[in-house]
Parts: sequence; structure tokens; C-alpha cells
Amino acid sequence: VVNSVAASCYAVVNSQSLAHWTYAPMRLWAMLKSYIPSTSTAQMQNGVHWYGRTLYGIKNYLVPKSWRH
Repeated sequence: VVNSVAASCYAVVNSQSLAHWTYAPMRLWAMLKSYIPSTSTAQMQNGVHWYGRTLYGIKNYLVPKSWRH
């Protein structure tokens, strides 16, 4: 809730659980990466992560119109 308004980063589909499951591979990858020592100090730049951008690009082919906002 942001300023008394329900907000979500899953803005493309009506199903929060479906949207959450689509990001499961990225959550798993992040968890696995956390166990590997890294010397990289690279930070994500402003904008949309490549994974989210890819999902957004293929949504028209995979998600029925009735499920989208």
C-alpha cells in the first residue's frame, strides 16, 4: 500500500499469483548468486530489468487479453 492505494509492480496481468510465478526463475537465480562470492560492483541502472522487459514483450503471445489490465 502506497499513500493508502494498493500498488503492485505486476501491472500487466490481473493475477498476482501468475505474475509472481513468472518471476520465480529470477528469484531462484538471485538466491543462487547470493552463495557465489562476487568481486563485481556493477549496479543495475535505472529502468526495467531485462527479464521484466522480455516478459512484457511476449505477454501478447502468452497471456489472454482477459487477464491483462
